[in-house]
Amino acid sequence: MNTKPTEFTLDQRIIERIAGVVKDVERLGDCLISRKRALPSESSEMKSPHLSLTSTKEEFSKVVEMVDEHAFGGTRINVGAENEKTPCSIELQRNEALDKSLRLEMIQKVQATKYVLMNSKRKNLPTFAQKQDFLKMSDENQVVVISGETGCGKTTQLPQYLLEHAVLRGYGSCTRIVVTQPRRISAISVAERVATERGQCLGEDIGYQIRLESVLPKRPQSSILFCTTGIVLQWFQSDPLLKSVSHVVVDEVHEREMLGDFLITMLKRILPLRPDLHVILMSATLNSEEFAQFFDGCPRLEIPGRTFAVDTLYLEDVLHRTGFEMPQDALYRFSKANRRMSQMRADSVGNPPITPGIRQGYKQWLKESTSRLSLGSRQFLEAMDLYSCPPPELVAAVIDYIIRTTSSGAILAFVPGLGDILDTMKALRSIDPALYAETRGGVMLHALHSRLPSARQRVVFEPPPAGKRKVVIATNIAETRAMKCNGSNGTMFYIPMAFSFSITIEDIVYVVDSGQIKITTYDPRTNTSTLARVLVSKANAAQRRGRAGRVRPGQCFHLFSRFTHDRVMLDFLPPEITRIRLEDAILRIKALELGPVTSFLSSCMDPPDLETISRTLQFLRDIQALKPLVPLCNDSVPTAQLSRMSKRQRTRILEGAIEAATSGSPVAEDNDVLTPLGHHLANLPLDPQCAKLLLLGAFFCCLKPALAVSACLAFKEPFEVPLGSEALADACRIKLTEGSQSDHWAFYVALSEYLGLREHEKYGYCRKNFLNRRTMDDLCHLMREFVDLLYERKYIKSRDMDEVEANRYSHDVRIFRAILAGAFYPNLIMATARRTNPGRAPPTPFITTPLMDEKVTLHNKSVNALVRPQNRLWLTYFQKMKLDHDAAPTVFDSTLINARPVVFFSSKISHSQAVNGGTLVVDDWIKFKSGPRVPQLVESLKRCMERWLNEKVRYPGPTNWDASNMEGRILQTIVDYFINEAPPAFELGTNHNSKHRGFAHQQGQRPVTANQSQQ
Repeated sequence: MNTKPTEFTLDQRIIERIAGVVKDVERLGDCLISRKRALPSESSEMKSPHLSLTSTKEEFSKVVEMVDEHAFGGTRINVGAENEKTPCSIELQRNEALDKSLRLEMIQKVQATKYVLMNSKRKNLPTFAQKQDFLKMSDENQVVVISGETGCGKTTQLPQYLLEHAVLRGYGSCTRIVVTQPRRISAISVAERVATERGQCLGEDIGYQIRLESVLPKRPQSSILFCTTGIVLQWFQSDPLLKSVSHVVVDEVHEREMLGDFLITMLKRILPLRPDLHVILMSATLNSEEFAQFFDGCPRLEIPGRTFAVDTLYLEDVLHRTGFEMPQDALYRFSKANRRMSQMRADSVGNPPITPGIRQGYKQWLKESTSRLSLGSRQFLEAMDLYSCPPPELVAAVIDYIIRTTSSGAILAFVPGLGDILDTMKALRSIDPALYAETRGGVMLHALHSRLPSARQRVVFEPPPAGKRKVVIATNIAETRAMKCNGSNGTMFYIPMAFSFSITIEDIVYVVDSGQIKITTYDPRTNTSTLARVLVSKANAAQRRGRAGRVRPGQCFHLFSRFTHDRVMLDFLPPEITRIRLEDAILRIKALELGPVTSFLSSCMDPPDLETISRTLQFLRDIQALKPLVPLCNDSVPTAQLSRMSKRQRTRILEGAIEAATSGSPVAEDNDVLTPLGHHLANLPLDPQCAKLLLLGAFFCCLKPALAVSACLAFKEPFEVPLGSEALADACRIKLTEGSQSDHWAFYVALSEYLGLREHEKYGYCRKNFLNRRTMDDLCHLMREFVDLLYERKYIKSRDMDEVEANRYSHDVRIFRAILAGAFYPNLIMATARRTNPGRAPPTPFITTPLMDEKVTLHNKSVNALVRPQNRLWLTYFQKMKLDHDAAPTVFDSTLINARPVVFFSSKISHSQAVNGGTLVVDDWIKFKSGPRVPQLVESLKRCMERWLNEKVRYPGPTNWDASNMEGRILQTIVDYFINEAPPAFELGTNHNSKHRGFAHQQGQRPVTANQSQQ
């Protein structure tokens, strides 16, 4: 980078304070926080417990014993939250007396009036006809794969069949069934449904367990527990062979989400050691053969669904029926855009490759299939690329055709994104403004997308008024939430919104399928995630088509050709584990001590790319969750390093060292170990950077802002965008930032103010500030859960998130910016001023990556999209993603930070001295002018922080700010280092019109600083 370095200085007072603290820390050594048992003094019999290359096998056990006995004696942290551990860690054993009691109890239950009434309805489900086949197959095999369409009853019925079968045969004492669900809300709602079917309340034979919330069965024996996939993975730490479980039912395996793939890999590993463990894999699509092959050819059972016939039309049929044509100028632009985007789409991870043979076959198919079409329709079909997303005009034309040629039945249209929803609605209203009017039209248009208000989404599931038709335009974008709605009879029900085929709108008769979906992919070459439009798979297309046949015979209008379906589409989309960064998986592998990361991941059904693994390992090192183990050579492994590991891990490492010393073999390739911080990140149910933010917020007593930001980033932000009110919503969002130039500060302000309101005031506050009331309540609940996590781990002294001492710096945006920089590192943006002609917007000035000077842009909703730097500016962010092959990645959320946190939380600092002054280089790409003493002092203060942090994580407790305490002196020095820095200067632009505003440029704006903007 050729940009001129800016100056990095420290005033004399800070220099003296840092020097004093560093000197004291060096004098005290490791005793910064806790009182620890001292190791015994060296003698001829027992010297310092280091392992030299001359160690023998006999000495090995003594070393391990000594390290165990004389390890640090402070209060060890319990790294797993209590309710995430196995509810019953007692191994299941046969008890004949209990078996008889449970059998009699079960007989009474199945004869009860409530049970008999519900059972008569259960018998109407397709699963009932397959009950005996399923039970026989399960008895005779350790693993069974079930394939059944949505609505066949597999999720609710099969676990009950297993329970009743085991208990009535006299095996209730050794039967405990665990059913995993990919989403929290599914675990709760299915558990409630099953309990109702059995005439019980939750907490009798049926229970659920999700993160920080559970209603467990009254006893582990003869029970069914529904839980999220992550909960079962957590159990492996305390129960490696799941000896407290008899059956594991893994539901929704067809989704191929990362944790699900991780779980089935773990199950395959332990099955040979647990011959009495039964595994049931359940899929909603016909891809059961792949799972059966993974489990060495286990048997499969297919359960049919209950659907009516669906008349299926492909693009050529749709064009023939509707006569759709595009004006020549629009057709030319559409064709040109498709040619330009063709190669980009071909490079997307989720899109299938197009071979020359397929291209030639498509040309031949076009000649044979277009003879019946009009000239305009034929030209449009020829302009459509094999990857093309149909234009909104076509989607609207098909919807309008259905409305005008049929008399009843709701329509469900699938499009890739929110922009496509809005464009389709606009196109419909251009066809007939009166018919599709927003309020008084004869057709009710509904949008289904996470950024839209929940109240507007609920009406999607209600029948339209008499004389009106209902059209739902929905996306297929993956979401981690569900809507809780009121049914027509007043009952509550949950609508999962994870994938389009989870949406069941009862009155749908017609489906319009764009054939496109947005998925997240990860490119390890650029270390960037992309939200890319790709072709749906054949399985997705079948699921969408099935929406049309739920209540009566229906029609599906696929807006892709039959050739595309038969010759181009993949059978299934790539599994999540092959297209995302793998920090969660790798942390779990390390926490469970499963050996080398590459070795474990290569045993998955679809192993991820080696470069992705390498990039993720580097990311975890960057955030200080992993560190390379010091090679065991020459002198030794320090006692302190060994004592931080579990006994099993130490044993493996020391045995490996002995083997290497005696055989001359090299050190293992994967020698990273979890740091103390990494152990906690692995056991916090959060993204590692969000988890780190929680810890830093607790340590630096900036608790409430850290809770708010972590909740929003872990779940979803609370802002909603009503159609037509985008500008007002943006203005409210900017106001909530309080001039901090931080999107994250707006999260804190909104949630903090909301928590301080009376119940009757909350609705008006949300409406005024364009906040989703239900999301706000969910986020407040999540903040309380995070407080419980921190309290259980002893980082704070109270469960009260408003406790005064824990919020010592919660109102200081300078400390807030600093801990964000530390938590989100290495997510860093450098913004530089650019010269431009008057009145013209400058090119995007952001640069994020040291390797390729990658330019990024800020999303138009970010408050910093209107900031224009005078000199260099630094911003930190949480999420960066490419949006459908845009030229530059987009940053969704950002916070303006000072230079000192950039230097302090970096991985590497170096300094070079020259005649005209020195240069401080951060991470080999950021340069500052600096005197010779400054880098050394900052590096020393960083080491103090790291030593204190390691101590704090291993021996937690509320932060002690007493100046007479070493902990208080270190932290106060760091705080002073952060807050005694001049705020950066910038200008504010007013360009609200561009899609991604970057740094908007406007002449005549006066410079302001971050502090001035807060005023």
